Amino acid sequence: MTTPIPTRVISALTARLATITVANGYHTTLATIRIGQAAEEPQAGDALPMVNLFSLTDEPTGTMYQYRRTVQLECLAATTTDLDDLLDDLRRALLQFPGTRWLPDDLEAEDPEIGAATFEPHYPGSTTAALFLTVSLTYHYHPE
Repeated sequence: MTTPIPTRVISALTARLATITVANGYHTTLATIRIGQAAEEPQAGDALPMVNLFSLTDEPTGTMYQYRRTVQLECLAATTTDLDDLLDDLRRALLQFPGTRWLPDDLEAEDPEIGAATFEPHYPGSTTAALFLTVSLTYHYHPE
C-alpha cells in the first residue's frame, strides 16, 4: 500500500525544514524537528532552536479531489531575537521556490501559504521563547 498523501506532504515539509542551516546560508541552524508533540518545553536531548509540526486541519477546498492541509509550526528558541531570525529562515525556506519544487514531482500541490506569526514571551521559569506559524498546502488527492 502506498504512503498517504498527507503523510508525504508532512515528510516533504520536514525535509525542507531540515535544510535550514547556517551552512546553507540561513541565519540559524534548526537543531531539532519533531512531528505531533507539544513544543511547550524542550525534551531531553532537544537542542534549540527547534520546531514541532502539528497538523491542525485537512479539509476539502470545494474543488473535486483537492484538499488543504494546515500545519502549525511551534518553534522554540532561547530569545525573541532568535525567533525573528528563525521566522525569516522559515519564510525563505518555504517560499524560496515557486511551484513548491521542494515537494516530490509526483505530488501535485500548490505553493504553500504562510499565515500570521504569533509570539509567546518567556513565562516564569522558562528558558525559551515561542513562535507559532501556520503553513497551508493545497494538494490533489486522486483515489486509485
